[in-house]
Amino acid sequence: MRTLRGHSEKYGTVFTIHIGSRPVLVLCGYETVKEALVDQADDFSGRGHFPAFYLITKGYGVVISNGERWKQLRRFSLITLRNFGMGKRSIEERIQEEAQFLVEELRKTKERAFDPTFFFSKAVSNVICSVVFGSRFDYEDKKFLSLLQLLNDNFRFLSTTWGQLLNRFPGIILPLPGPHRKMLKNIKVVKRLVKEYIKEHQMILDPSNPRDFIDCFLIKMQQETQNRASEFSMKNLVMTTLNLFAAGTETVSTTLRYGLMILLKYPEVEETVHQEIEHVIGESRLPCMEDRNKMPYTEAVIHEIQRFIDIIPLNLPHSVTRDTTFRGYTIPKGTDVIPVLSSVLHDQNKFGNPKCFDPQRFLDGNGYFRKNDAFMPFSAETAFNPTFYFSKAVSNVICSVVFGNRFDYEDKKFLSLLQLLNENIRFLSSAWSQLFNNFPRIIQPLPGPHKTYLHNVKMVKRFVKEYIKEHQETLDPNNPRDFIDCFLFKMQQEKQNPVSEFSMKNLVVTTLDLFAAGTETVSTTLRYGLLIFLKNPEVEERTHQEIDRVIGKSRQPCMDDRSKMPYTEAVIHEIQRFSDIIPLNVLHSVTRDTTFRGYTIPKGMDVIPVLSSVLYDEKMFGCPESFDPNHFMDGNGSFKRNDAFMPFSTGKRICPGERLAGMELFLFFTNILQNFSLKAANNSDNIDLTPEMSGFGNIPQAYQLHLIPRLK
Repeated sequence: MRTLRGHSEKYGTVFTIHIGSRPVLVLCGYETVKEALVDQADDFSGRGHFPAFYLITKGYGVVISNGERWKQLRRFSLITLRNFGMGKRSIEERIQEEAQFLVEELRKTKERAFDPTFFFSKAVSNVICSVVFGSRFDYEDKKFLSLLQLLNDNFRFLSTTWGQLLNRFPGIILPLPGPHRKMLKNIKVVKRLVKEYIKEHQMILDPSNPRDFIDCFLIKMQQETQNRASEFSMKNLVMTTLNLFAAGTETVSTTLRYGLMILLKYPEVEETVHQEIEHVIGESRLPCMEDRNKMPYTEAVIHEIQRFIDIIPLNLPHSVTRDTTFRGYTIPKGTDVIPVLSSVLHDQNKFGNPKCFDPQRFLDGNGYFRKNDAFMPFSAETAFNPTFYFSKAVSNVICSVVFGNRFDYEDKKFLSLLQLLNENIRFLSSAWSQLFNNFPRIIQPLPGPHKTYLHNVKMVKRFVKEYIKEHQETLDPNNPRDFIDCFLFKMQQEKQNPVSEFSMKNLVVTTLDLFAAGTETVSTTLRYGLLIFLKNPEVEERTHQEIDRVIGKSRQPCMDDRSKMPYTEAVIHEIQRFSDIIPLNVLHSVTRDTTFRGYTIPKGMDVIPVLSSVLYDEKMFGCPESFDPNHFMDGNGSFKRNDAFMPFSTGKRICPGERLAGMELFLFFTNILQNFSLKAANNSDNIDLTPEMSGFGNIPQAYQLHLIPRLK
């Protein structure tokens, strides 16, 4: 990131680097990233080369695919997820339920220090699991825990030097011994677990009563059995399920972990959040989304956590879909593009002093939450790490949509899946991953951590395929239960269509996309968020105050609270901006010869829309290096939006689960802060918000914290 920022200062916000022999267009800063991904969305909507991901997906699923496959799977996934409550009250109720499971699990720590990693992973993952798999997992489910561990291991591997090497020199690294082999092994396990769930769905599939995403995909597969071009296949079901599970687990749970760490670092922030929670929600009810607009400080803290932690600093690579012109440059079709999200979330023009954690960035002069366009994050004394606590909670949200159920937090398969996702996201953020992506043919045959990454992918795919098979066996086309059922239905409907993208391969990979994307980004943001609260206790305190004022202590938070909590909204936005989870975005590519800002860009040229340069754009965020929820608040204390707020990218390739992630972050943060005060295991002044790894994602350093119960 330092190198890219240095190049940006020297050469401007649009420049080309060579990864091996492959030219890659790098985009930095809010204005540049927005212009490419929003104003010229069609040109930059391709998915760029990402060898580490391709080894996992083989081009199947919704995250890495391109062309008709991506269009079919994305359209189907969005519709199916929406039908199962994404962005609606029904999913809010699932998140609230999961938040209570998480709170009860956290109470068991009895004020001892602990690592929140898997606490968050289990909770976050269960939300998506309830949609994808049709049910949540018990927090002790060994399969669930194994899944989370695998996801976590892989997420971490992807952020290591070895993971970056795998991405830059896959042809060299892949055959070598190294941690990449563990990642590949993890993927195998995760895939096997997903396949087991799919198999269970297949055995009891009722087409008239789809239970979850897997059921819907299986029904779609049945419907398209005669369609030779259908993308509704078992491979796509497994990979899409894995996509949903991983994405729905790691990002939010990582954000939660970071969030707690930030609150430990800033106890005054935690105290303010406590006050807001007590004022709005009180002690007699649970938080709900209706509280959100009444809690501006809490919202600002969450936003600042996401901004500050910068979880996916480089974004996923895009590619140019046609020869195009951008800012005076001619970019050929197929050119990889890195939209550096970190440059957006830390854009000094948008976030002032972006290196500082400051929820005030998302608050106006009157204390109301204010949006910031450059907010684009999308991703006694036994110590505990929040990583897997958040991963489980976040992942269960997407699991409920994709698999039709949530997983128990002790489900070994679920935990294993989360561990695989975590390992792979860490690998993708490593230098080895960058080498793998830059020189895939060189790195791939070499020993190294990319082997672990690829193994992890196989494991996750197997997991997804198992679920798809289960869905196929019990598929009822008249009653789709979840995403997998709907995809299977679509496969059946298009089996006679020779150009259909609804195939088993796309079902597997799309499920994998949804699972992974729905897990790691939010859970990482949650982890970063708590870390930011620890670092900024005044932000936590003000968020507490807004929660107490709007929600109180007698009910659970709900989404209706969100508009009443401008500070909390600003905090969450600032967390996403500051954490900058996917700094470089996922590579785009130009879909046709195009002209962009005076440049001719040839079709197929990869594009890097640097999200970090948007989230840290000084023109959009004032002091982007500082955590400041006021980046998202206006002078009246109302939440204010910021066009540069794009933690999950923007344009046609924006993360389809962005709205779900926002709901998860609000409900998980408010539920935690309604029930607990945060205490750093060590001196909060020593809390380091610098990412442990920075590559595909910004991974927060492991930390410990104490949760002090606020509700008796």
